[in-house]
Amino acid sequence: MKIFSITLLSFLGFLLLSWVFYIALMNLRAVRDRLHPHVKVAGYIVLGLGLMLDLVLAWLIGPLIFLLTTGDVKNSLPRELTFTAQLKRHRRAGGLCAARAAYWCENWLNPFVVGGHC
Repeated sequence: MKIFSITLLSFLGFLLLSWVFYIALMNLRAVRDRLHPHVKVAGYIVLGLGLMLDLVLAWLIGPLIFLLTTGDVKNSLPRELTFTAQLKRHRRAGGLCAARAAYWCENWLNPFVVGGHC
């Protein structure tokens, strides 16, 4: 039971950390033309870290989310580099995966980008 609790907390912690990086990157993206060069350098470091988090999310966590919530093994496997690209594919595919992808897009990603993110 202790291992399950630690695993679940790690999973949720990773999701939250990835989301915080996403919000930071979307804000940096929105103001990138007005940033001082020193801030841009720091922003690119954050971008690199965020990309690494996104790769882990897309290749390990994302497939688990879709597999556990839909049971669709074939469509849960990653084919894209980023989690957003996976969400876009699932939304186009329809069915239960599309509903799960729409939840993530509409509630966790799109509110932080003018015009939506996925």
